[in-house]
Amino acid sequence: MSMTLQEIEREISALAVEDKTEILRHLIAELDGPVDDGVDEAWRIEVQRRYQELKDGTVETVQGDKVIAKARERLKNAC
Repeated sequence: MSMTLQEIEREISALAVEDKTEILRHLIAELDGPVDDGVDEAWRIEVQRRYQELKDGTVETVQGDKVIAKARERLKNAC
């Protein structure tokens, strides 16, 4: 016999936080679909490129609070 969504929600509510977290991880992985094998390699290359730019001084860092303030300003002006 299948459980209703309401019964499932009630069961999940009674679980420990760790168990809820594991269920969420499972559901997200299922919804995400298959893993793209090239993603990790692409990110590794990108990280190395960015690190080299920082080391060489070809780019400048920006403080996180300034980045967030600028993003908020852009979002505010976009609406």
